[in-house]
Amino acid sequence: MKRMSSLAYHFGVKLRFYPSSKQKKIIKLNYDAQRFVYNSYV
Repeated sequence: MKRMSSLAYHFGVKLRFYPSSKQKKIIKLNYDAQRFVYNSYV
């Protein structure tokens, strides 16, 4: 596997998305669950 420093160029992709209100609720639910699990291990 090549390293980033050995490549002649670097590039990235920037995406933007516009979730609906239903998708926002799902994203918030997943984020809250992730935060709960993280805090329980800390």
